[in-house]
Amino acid sequence: MIKNNKGFSLIEVMVAVVVVGIGLLGLAKLQITALQNSSHAGYRSNATDLASSIAERIKANVSADNNYVSAAIGACPAMPTRCAMPPNGSLSDAANCSISDMASYDLWEIRCANGVKDALPEGTLSIACNDSDTADADACTPNSSFLITINWTNQNGNNEDVVMTIVPGAPAQ
Repeated sequence: MIKNNKGFSLIEVMVAVVVVGIGLLGLAKLQITALQNSSHAGYRSNATDLASSIAERIKANVSADNNYVSAAIGACPAMPTRCAMPPNGSLSDAANCSISDMASYDLWEIRCANGVKDALPEGTLSIACNDSDTADADACTPNSSFLITINWTNQNGNNEDVVMTIVPGAPAQ
């Protein structure tokens, strides 16, 4: 006597559910990894933009290059003298700025107002002079290179950084 089977047995259904479940878990893990990598890329892009911005500011204010040398800061200080054209177009503050005031304002703006502190988790900016003149550790000689380092902590708790080297007085390539 041949029995006519119609449908699936309970074991077949359970095996299918397990296989589909494992596939969905793998897909969820893939989605999480993609989101993390997208976030890492976003942070790296922000850090690169900020490093480029401070590099251009140093090149624009080349006479004050020693004023840009600074260690990474913790809390942001109060805003220094405003040395930039405000949105309303008045140059009254910017006209009274010295080269060191401009450097202080540039550093504050990149670190505190627009950038590193807000755009990157636990972000820091430091600028060092790569100088062969060891007699004066605080001053860079003409055409010394500067090492711009922006560091932040990613979601995994690891430190990441963007490092850029510039020579402010050198002509653009």
